[in-house]
Amino acid sequence: MVGAVPVDGYQHTESKAERDGMFMGLPLDQDNEDDLTEGRVKAWCDQIKMEAGWK
Repeated sequence: MVGAVPVDGYQHTESKAERDGMFMGLPLDQDNEDDLTEGRVKAWCDQIKMEAGWK
């Protein structure tokens, strides 16, 4: 799986997208954490580039 994100730093009770301490993709919360979205998207894109060997 490419693009898995650690659950650390996210406040949630449960998620169907969580497995073994990782989210299967990038979770975004525009209602409660919209100020973190831009940084999370940038970091996630950088992560995918590294995982794909593009960077």
